[in-house]
Amino acid sequence: MNTKNNLLMRIQEALAKEMRLGTLLHNLYILVNDGAVILAGSVPLQSLKVLARNIVSSVAGVELLIDDVKVAPIQSHRVGVQIDWAKGSMTLTGSYQ
Repeated sequence: MNTKNNLLMRIQEALAKEMRLGTLLHNLYILVNDGAVILAGSVPLQSLKVLARNIVSSVAGVELLIDDVKVAPIQSHRVGVQIDWAKGSMTLTGSYQ
């Protein structure tokens, strides 16, 4: 049975197995609603964005992936997340280094 928590854990585990993402995992945010997933955050390279997207989309149970990952300098801390499921986006607010 693919519960929301189970799907989230499987996505996190799949991302954690990829060494190239290494210390960037704390900059990626994953929201799961049934089989729909929003992947957001920031990575420093386009190739890492594509890698993360490919990993998440290959996890069994992911029916829809909304890729909201930005290619940008890494921010070390985030204060809040604003989610708009209707628009398929997530805004990360209050960032500071």
